[in-house]
Amino acid sequence: MNKIFKTIYNEVLGAWVAVSEFAKPNGKKSKSLLASAVAMSSLFTWGGVAVADDTAPKVDVYHLAKDLVQDDNGNIIGSQSQVSGGYLNFALINGSVVGYEGDINPEGNVSIGAQSFVKGGTDSFAIGSHAQVHNGPGTDGFGNYAIGAGAQVAALKKDGNPQSSIAIGSFAKVYGRESQSIGYEAQVYGNKSVAIGHGADVQADMAYAFGYQSHAFGKYSMSFGATSIAKKEQSIVLGVGSEASDIGSMVIGNFAYARGPYSSAFGTNAQANTGRSVAVGTLNYAGLYSDSGDIKDAIRNMPNFGLFGTEDDPLGVEEFNKFVKEVVDANSDQKLGHSSAIGVENVALYQTDVAMGFRNYAVGLNSVAMGRDNIAQSKGALVFGYSNRLKAEKSIVLGSNITAEQTNSVYLGDLSASDGWQTPVAPAPLTINGKTYSWAAASKEPTATTGTTGSNRQAANSYGIVTVGSVGNERQIQHVAAGRVSNDSTDAINGSQLNYYVKKLEQDIGKAGTGGSGTVPEYDFIGEKGISVEKKVIEGKTTITISYTGTGTTPGETTEIKVGANNPAEKGGANPVVGVKDLDIVGALTNSNEDPSKFDGGRNIQTTVKKDADTGKTTVTVALKNDLESNTLTVGGDGQNKKPKADGKINVVDKKGNTTVKITSGSEAEGTNSAVAPSVKVSSVDGQNLTSLEATGLTISAPATPGTTAPAVSLNATGLHIKDGPSVTKDGIDAGGRVISNVSAGVKPTDAVNVSQLNKTRNDLINRMDANHEQALGSAAMAMAMANLPHAIRPGDKTVSVAGSTVHGKAAFAVGISSSSLTGKWQLRGSVSGSDNGDIGAGIGAGYTWR
Repeated sequence: MNKIFKTIYNEVLGAWVAVSEFAKPNGKKSKSLLASAVAMSSLFTWGGVAVADDTAPKVDVYHLAKDLVQDDNGNIIGSQSQVSGGYLNFALINGSVVGYEGDINPEGNVSIGAQSFVKGGTDSFAIGSHAQVHNGPGTDGFGNYAIGAGAQVAALKKDGNPQSSIAIGSFAKVYGRESQSIGYEAQVYGNKSVAIGHGADVQADMAYAFGYQSHAFGKYSMSFGATSIAKKEQSIVLGVGSEASDIGSMVIGNFAYARGPYSSAFGTNAQANTGRSVAVGTLNYAGLYSDSGDIKDAIRNMPNFGLFGTEDDPLGVEEFNKFVKEVVDANSDQKLGHSSAIGVENVALYQTDVAMGFRNYAVGLNSVAMGRDNIAQSKGALVFGYSNRLKAEKSIVLGSNITAEQTNSVYLGDLSASDGWQTPVAPAPLTINGKTYSWAAASKEPTATTGTTGSNRQAANSYGIVTVGSVGNERQIQHVAAGRVSNDSTDAINGSQLNYYVKKLEQDIGKAGTGGSGTVPEYDFIGEKGISVEKKVIEGKTTITISYTGTGTTPGETTEIKVGANNPAEKGGANPVVGVKDLDIVGALTNSNEDPSKFDGGRNIQTTVKKDADTGKTTVTVALKNDLESNTLTVGGDGQNKKPKADGKINVVDKKGNTTVKITSGSEAEGTNSAVAPSVKVSSVDGQNLTSLEATGLTISAPATPGTTAPAVSLNATGLHIKDGPSVTKDGIDAGGRVISNVSAGVKPTDAVNVSQLNKTRNDLINRMDANHEQALGSAAMAMAMANLPHAIRPGDKTVSVAGSTVHGKAAFAVGISSSSLTGKWQLRGSVSGSDNGDIGAGIGAGYTWR
């Protein structure tokens, strides 16, 4: 039969409610007001109540539909529904509110929908076909909501009854306390966990999964993005199709993997496959992976980034496969982990390997490959630059287009190469004044010493080379510090050291000609026609004794003795005295103590005559003069001879006779200082100076226009100046409006940059701005979606809402839950939003209202 209801104003709710005609405004069962209000609200929503008028409080009597029954405990039961005991419960449309295994005291529960039920506990909802809330025995299970067809809330066996858990969506499930699952087939098995999205799955405590088929299997794990997986404790995934497989691993990016403990992968298709490895950027591999766990299988699966050629190029594929086989064959169970791959398309294989830049392979233990298109495939190999390949252990390559195969070696510069250690041919040891001198480090012996001292210091067997070029690509090594010059030194010496010893040798040779130390050139004297010559060499000094042994010469008579026909070979002499132009030996008129012979060696040859008073023998010493004079100066390969002018100047004229170099007089050098002429000028035949070195500096000038004196180029103390063009001064470089070409890419903060670098920076900035623009549009769409979420308005209402939005083609969605207190003064709202950028956002808010 129908039962009469009336409306009364409830001060707690701040609203008019429909209650039994016998209920009091503030009776003992004050909860009945709440239950009735909730029930009536639900009936209004699903159309289960027939009312005389819906404008309360104008009419104060309501009539329940004929298929609704209220028992004495305030329970409302619809057709084919049931309520077993308890009070303030609501069952409608074949719903059930029952006690748990004989417990008949459920309270404040609502079940609406075919075969939906709330079993035990308090203040719980099961709304939708087959929706279920298993609160468990007693009143420990409370505040749980299962909303949607087949939605379920139940307890984990290990933790007792569920509390404050929510499952929203068809077949959404929550097994645990204070957990939420929102979405079709979303499920949570754990406490204080959240799963949001179609098929989102959480299998641990305090774990979170957001997105289609996202999974969080480890405690404290988080998975954001469609089909993403966070498998182990503290693992985090943000991206589509990505996976963090081990404890503490982290992934940010689509289709990326972090498979090792505490590994990190950032970027699309990045992989950190070993413990504590890091992959940053698109298609970077820090370590390699295989399902079998065999490192050699993993190497065989090494990605081919086209370093040897595209996958359509058979030769390129063949070269890559050969390279992979070399790496597999070299593997001897090297340690894995701690590798780093940063940039784009890099592979770092073993422990501490580093590959950075674009398309680099660091696949030798403790190897480094930085730059572009580099391979470091041996132990301790270090490669920096472009298109280099290093196969030898403990070697370094810095440059480009280098293939290095020498162990313990260094390759510097583009196209540097080496044939390996070349054993030098060392001369026999030299002994001077009892001390032996020999080459240091001239051979490689297994027992060679490696100390810093000792004349037998040599390079050990395994040492290699340093190369700075190749055949046709040689380089100077500049700014070399002076090396130690000693018997056991292996230091490099610079040009100034070599020049010093050259000058010192020249000086020592000059001293030898004037009786100083050194070696005096040896001269042969031959006597004929009664003249004998005796030669002795004592301590480097040659003594020649000439005596007359013939007969028929009258004493006092002047006799001319000619040695070697008295002429050089070029003038027909038979046996000339080497280095002597003309030699006349003339005897004295009397046998006095004066010099019996006179020697004239001509220019550049000096003679010294010494007579022995006891024996009467004369010693003639012949040597070069310190200062050499020449009538002829030979210039170039044409054999032209130039004679000095009367004023001491030397003019050099080319074959055409139109260019003259004038070297004017200068001061003599003193000590070790070189003499510098006050001026040097290069002039044309008409006398107009083209280049001059003055005391004030160097000036280079040429007429900009024929017949004028206006300089086209000048270099002086103010700088280098080109007429109508660039200039370089101490204040900087003025390009004169010209293009500065072939500018290398700047490296240091104060380096110049080229257009390529500027364009790259511009493109990077544009790309970043575009990305930020897309991100901003997605964020705006997310904010609009969250702003359009309907929320609970009336006291005691709880609202689940969904909203969507679009801004300039960017779409976003939002899901929200809101609740209003029984007094209507407190409101609590929470929402989660996402955009098609893959971004996820969440917000929560609370408000208090008063008058």
